Amino acid sequence: MRSKCSGSLPRRQSSVAVPVGEPGSVLERAQIPERVEMVLAAGAGAVLPLAFAPFDWFWIAPLSYAALFYLWRDARPGRAFGLGFVYGFASLLTGLYWIYISVHDFGLLPVPISLLMTLALPAVLALYVAAAGWIAARWFTTTGAWAWLGVLPALFVLCEWCRGWVATGFGWLSAGYSQTDSWLMGYAPLAGMHAMSYAVLLTAGAIVTLVLGTLRERAVAAVLVVVVWGGGFAAHEHEFTQPRPQARTVALVQGAITQDLKWKPEQLPGTLSLYSGLTLQNAGTDLIVWPEAAIPTLIEY
Repeated sequence: MRSKCSGSLPRRQSSVAVPVGEPGSVLERAQIPERVEMVLAAGAGAVLPLAFAPFDWFWIAPLSYAALFYLWRDARPGRAFGLGFVYGFASLLTGLYWIYISVHDFGLLPVPISLLMTLALPAVLALYVAAAGWIAARWFTTTGAWAWLGVLPALFVLCEWCRGWVATGFGWLSAGYSQTDSWLMGYAPLAGMHAMSYAVLLTAGAIVTLVLGTLRERAVAAVLVVVVWGGGFAAHEHEFTQPRPQARTVALVQGAITQDLKWKPEQLPGTLSLYSGLTLQNAGTDLIVWPEAAIPTLIEY
């Protein structure tokens, strides 16, 4: 173990006793079995969807990611990959449970295929979370303030960004989306959703640093939390748009075709006729809005 003056933290494998009065000493000295760590990673991931709509408990997100950062400390690359995969799979599975309802109840696929699809998508997407931990453990570090405030937030958001566009992408449950009801929403018009994600992950790293860091590191973490959330509050209170002097008319068109009929090929002509008629009824409106996938066919057609 290096000298305290270096600011480094004792590794979990160390048998050197740390005074109980030192900040974070109890958690640092904790010897958590690997199986228990996996359970903790799954639990921390499973509660993450509570930060998103319709629950909107935004404060759960930084706490959940902080738990992952804590479990990643001192992990070998393979271990970091496994913990990240379990965390990502648990969070995405609980957040994407509706896939089964979509493909089975409405798509009428057999139960085995529906279950396979419901499990396969979270498993593939969890690889991005696992990659963030593996890269950090392999080429950087997963322990100390530099990891919690620098390496891990940046790598996590980078992998999240890749998840949103690689192979067409699937950006559901990205960290930034959990903050639509918090001050961090103020960063959306300035730098987009991934800036919100970075703010969430930086807050998570600050939480771990406040628990395990040295006095100086905790001071830096506290300042970062104030700056990040204070900046979000200032941006949130700023008016980025101005109302137009002339009012605009809007029409919402809803064909209300049930899901069991919508995707049948023989229903397509009727759907086209329905939406054409409803749209013509609102001719002259400045903006006419259709539902998502109102016309259930390929764009080439």
